Amino acid sequence: MELNIMRSAAFAYLRQHSHLLPAGVDAVAVAEHLADLTEDEQRRRDAGEPVSRLPLLWLALAQAAGLAVDVVNGQIVDGPQVG
Repeated sequence: MELNIMRSAAFAYLRQHSHLLPAGVDAVAVAEHLADLTEDEQRRRDAGEPVSRLPLLWLALAQAAGLAVDVVNGQIVDGPQVG
């Protein structure tokens, strides 16, 4: 139940602020990543594990752009292949 509320909140937030995203960024994809990151962050907090040092929205944008980011330290660990 609680996770559904967090997921709904992530989608509502992105729906309200999608006009702030750069052109070409899929707001639905960002919302999906944000919802997943929010659920993972809550699981980490509950388990006493380290949480993200970066804002989850930044991580969601990076993931929507095809980057793989280490959630805890914010380092890009893999990215889209060019060419």
